Amino acid sequence: MLLAAALLYLQGLGRTPLLEPDEGRYAEIPREMLTTNDWVVPRLNGLIYAEKPPLVYWLTAFSYRVVGVNELGARLVPALSAVLTVGVTAWFGVYCFGYAAGWAAAVMLATTPLFFLFGRLAILDVPITLCVTLATVSLYRARDHGGRRWQVIAGLAMAAGVLVKGVIAILFPVGILTASALVERDRAGWRRAVGPLPMALALLLPLPWFCLMAQRVPGFLHFFFVEQHFLRYAAGGKIGQHHRPGVLAAVLFGGALPWSLVLAAGLAREGTAAWRTPDRRADRFLDLWLVAVLGFFSLSSVQLATYICPAFVPLALRAGRFWSEGRGRGWPILVWAALAALVLAAAAAPGHVYETLVGNGLYPRWWHQAQVARVALIPAASIVLGTTLLAAKVPRPGMALALLAGGLALGLVRTERARSAYRSYASLGTIARLRSGEADRLVTYGTYLQGLPFYARRRTVVVNSQGELRFGASFPEGRALMWSETQLIQAWNGRRRLLLVIDPVVWRRLRHQLTRPPTVLALEHRRVLVTNAPLGLRPPPAAHPHSP
Repeated sequence: MLLAAALLYLQGLGRTPLLEPDEGRYAEIPREMLTTNDWVVPRLNGLIYAEKPPLVYWLTAFSYRVVGVNELGARLVPALSAVLTVGVTAWFGVYCFGYAAGWAAAVMLATTPLFFLFGRLAILDVPITLCVTLATVSLYRARDHGGRRWQVIAGLAMAAGVLVKGVIAILFPVGILTASALVERDRAGWRRAVGPLPMALALLLPLPWFCLMAQRVPGFLHFFFVEQHFLRYAAGGKIGQHHRPGVLAAVLFGGALPWSLVLAAGLAREGTAAWRTPDRRADRFLDLWLVAVLGFFSLSSVQLATYICPAFVPLALRAGRFWSEGRGRGWPILVWAALAALVLAAAAAPGHVYETLVGNGLYPRWWHQAQVARVALIPAASIVLGTTLLAAKVPRPGMALALLAGGLALGLVRTERARSAYRSYASLGTIARLRSGEADRLVTYGTYLQGLPFYARRRTVVVNSQGELRFGASFPEGRALMWSETQLIQAWNGRRRLLLVIDPVVWRRLRHQLTRPPTVLALEHRRVLVTNAPLGLRPPPAAHPHSP
């Protein structure tokens, strides 16, 4: 099972460029660690970046040394984390429900569409899912049987999670175990699991890094714990906020299709009475796990789809048990076949029909991606529909599950090829890197483009924007990398040779103030790369040079 999951998650991992904004950010920080040899203070674009701890950065820097500084190296740690999470899920499913249920849960998690997508992106959500999953199931085992071994594993997993994304790595496992102990009225089991040993490991092992950061970066502790944990949760302040209830629940259900249908069918057939019986202790634990993750982030002022990643594990475990017991088949397969048929019909429809069905319901900037995805959706939906219809006729649950999962895996791999249509600035960054000897500065106007320094292999001056660079820009080294529009105009008209990445609309407004004639080098995703000098030559002095 692990080998199959590894093949699924590692195939073609470096084929597509890094997506904006998250992949560029989490690829660049470990690259700068390698460049500066500073393994304590994370830096983004040369500025202190204290929003997240460094464990994934360290591991990614190591992967760069093994496979190179490229897209594969940037995505290798999350992909391996996904594979290991599938393995932990299989093991815990076998422990709780038997071999068939554990195998089914692992297959379902590996082919959960959103989990598959997140596991192949250079982001932190799948590594933190691995830490939370391992800590939670280890505390469950410690509650059942005691023993220092499971406490040590839980403590190490929570400590690793703290160094991945912060205190949620402790909050979730301990909170879920505590809620389960209250429901089960098992105070003794709680004491066997949540003792001094795991908590000491979870709190003390990450402590040296926090102490070193506090010594080297003034204001770090307030920024990390108050601003990035408490205030961000309570007040928001980041793109991706949702304030309507049920958004993340819909993302969880839709992102886990068709396995969420299996879970719904199993719950409907089993009813609530069975849930209260003594032999359903593991089911209650998994339900509390799912509700805890979903409820916690649904109450947050920042609600990103990636946050619900840890909830896919209990969903797969519950659905795997229902499938192994024959309670998840029937109408879920028919509904899944109908959904595949609808997607196929929409993708194969004439252009004006597709635009009416899909385009009118999309955010306008996503229309290009929808057109590219359409080409991939036709074969993907055909594969899924064919294997689903075959699965509906197969009497053996194991074979039916293999057909469903195999078709879904092939469909996901095929659909993912459309990912290259999403926003990335690999071409602009690569051209800037090739032209680096012809320019003194690489400048980006407005929004900081996360992947640009990664591909250009150099820092970027940012004009009229700070965003998440705000904290790092408050230190002295930030002044040289944060310009005003006036500074940009002076630099362009002076003797500095610039490579400028800018929105074409802003460029048309700005260019009448620039005396040096521009040369347009490239255009990518609504950003144009221009320079103020004949290629290979330094521009002559202006009549009234003003260089910042």
